Amino acid sequence: MKMLCVISLLSLSVLTGCKKYQAGCMDPSADNYSTMAKVDDGSCYYAPYSLTESSQVFNTTSANWTFVNPSQRADFTWSVLTQAVADYGNVSFYVLYDFGWVELPYTMNATTAYSSTISAEYGLNSFRISWTDSDLTDPGNPGSLTFKAVAIY
Repeated sequence: MKMLCVISLLSLSVLTGCKKYQAGCMDPSADNYSTMAKVDDGSCYYAPYSLTESSQVFNTTSANWTFVNPSQRADFTWSVLTQAVADYGNVSFYVLYDFGWVELPYTMNATTAYSSTISAEYGLNSFRISWTDSDLTDPGNPGSLTFKAVAIY
């Protein structure tokens, strides 16, 4: 009976000892994905994400501004604003003043009872700059201003 138990154990170890599982990266989106891997060993490698930056300067004149209560608005077309930028990117807008570029939204005279805010919003292939006064009345035509749009994607 003892002999039968020993032979059974030997047979069992021979049968189970033959199966080898190859360890490796099992994530198909990784750079070192292995179709042969049957066990994920945590070695997956992902190349650093490559970023692209695009920027462009836009100028306005009084003709660009339209009053849509309660703001003056200027609309621009910019083909860089694709679906990929909307899904994965970041877009920033700036206005140029005597002291340099200021990121939007920007509020002038923020500590006083009356202030003006310049803001931006974007969609596919276009963006809008809005100038709104705190009293929500017509802020008047802002005239000539310079804006910069920067997209990182």
